[in-house]
Amino acid sequence: MSKIANIQVMRGMAALAVTFFHIAGTQRKEGFDTWIFSPFRNWGSWGVDLFFIISGYVMAVSLGQNLQTSTQFLLKRFIRIYPLYFFLTVLFCLISIITPKLFSNFSLEFDWLLASLTMTSGFLGFGEPILGQGWTLEFEALFYILIGLVIFFRQSKRLELLTFLLLLGFCLFGVNTIILEFSFGLFVAKFRREVKKLYRYRLLIIWFGIATLLIQLRYGVETLPRFILIGIPCLLMFLGFILITPAKNTVILYLGEISYSIYLIQFFIIPACFKFFKESSQSEIIADARGIFAVALIIGSSHLTHKFIEVKSAIFLKTVFKLI
Repeated sequence: MSKIANIQVMRGMAALAVTFFHIAGTQRKEGFDTWIFSPFRNWGSWGVDLFFIISGYVMAVSLGQNLQTSTQFLLKRFIRIYPLYFFLTVLFCLISIITPKLFSNFSLEFDWLLASLTMTSGFLGFGEPILGQGWTLEFEALFYILIGLVIFFRQSKRLELLTFLLLLGFCLFGVNTIILEFSFGLFVAKFRREVKKLYRYRLLIIWFGIATLLIQLRYGVETLPRFILIGIPCLLMFLGFILITPAKNTVILYLGEISYSIYLIQFFIIPACFKFFKESSQSEIIADARGIFAVALIIGSSHLTHKFIEVKSAIFLKTVFKLI
């Protein structure tokens, strides 16, 4: 049931959707409405919601297969997400100091840097961290801490319910309700035997999820919270994808493998592409060409950061903490 290959496909989809969303937003700031990327300006952000659902599902499945203490769990999650985030945050600050014109709207402040590196920017009132996409990682970190608490108090058999209640409690105190989407993945994992019964409807579920997402984002009621407006359609797509035959295309699977790098490193590359490759004629074709070039550069750079930072730092830190 745990279709790892299709999880990777969805990760790749989510990372590229967010990338196209940010490219479209940058193009709009430059005064373009282009053929390829502009449609993503309204709905590419759904990649974040899909990431959260995937995260909830993977955490529940992995904990069900491997007994872990709360310390082991939190260390593994720290090793997975923090090294690359730390490296890119520091790198961004160094670049901004060396070449301030590249990020002209950025002003480095020590307390903001400290909040960013401790993943507490949102909670301390700074809004987004220095590495913009890091706001989602702060919610990921909160999710991991809550799971760690459940494990610590030896309530793993009630993992899904207790984690949901803890997330709901934070929402009641003003935290963005998007964090409830982690619970979507948790409950899919909890009831995956029942989910199997939907196998014959798998393609219908996927297409219904896509159609619902497009309709919601085009005509949806803005007063509805995001976890309903976007989260439910993403949940439907997720359900369908874990039921279909596992993907075998190595290129698509590798995009999922490096999706975390894709998600973070675009914060550098997209502004740089539009800063250095300006076109006075404001041609839509040129604007889309810059966007395609940015995507290629993001994927190429992500291959390197995944190989030399994510993988190598994980091997080193697992050895240090004796987690191998």
